[in-house]
Amino acid sequence: MNVRSVIKRLLLGLAALVVLLVCAFVIAAVLGISIDAGPWRGPIAKQASELIGRTVTLEGPLRITVGLRPEVTVGGIALANPPGFSTPQLATLGRAHMLVELWPLLRNEISVLAVEAEDVHVRLEQAADGRVLQTSRRRTGRSPCASRRLIDSRSNALTSSS
Repeated sequence: MNVRSVIKRLLLGLAALVVLLVCAFVIAAVLGISIDAGPWRGPIAKQASELIGRTVTLEGPLRITVGLRPEVTVGGIALANPPGFSTPQLATLGRAHMLVELWPLLRNEISVLAVEAEDVHVRLEQAADGRVLQTSRRRTGRSPCASRRLIDSRSNALTSSS
């Protein structure tokens, strides 16, 4: 066997592997396969904390559904208050569900289509020294949240969509 035929077989095997991975992703996207994202809980919470400037804690089950419109479902979310406020948490959410766009994710960006949360509790207060909470440390002029929000006080649920 010469070197040329070995290289040809390796390249053919690599091409088959790439095609197989692409087919697996397409099948997962079409069928909407759900996976346990528990192993990524820490990195996801860290990224969310950096984005909004508050400590974010993800509680309960964490699932990602791969599809043309990927979905993230988490059993609960807690947003910490900065020091000096009377309560340790600014907000808590029960089960939360987020629908995002696929193409921005492939470019390492996030575009949220809809957010639904149950058992939403938000604590707005002024600290003893007169400070009030800022919504975000981002200063881009655009809110990191979606453009429309609906809060239903009867069911204590928050729905947001763009």
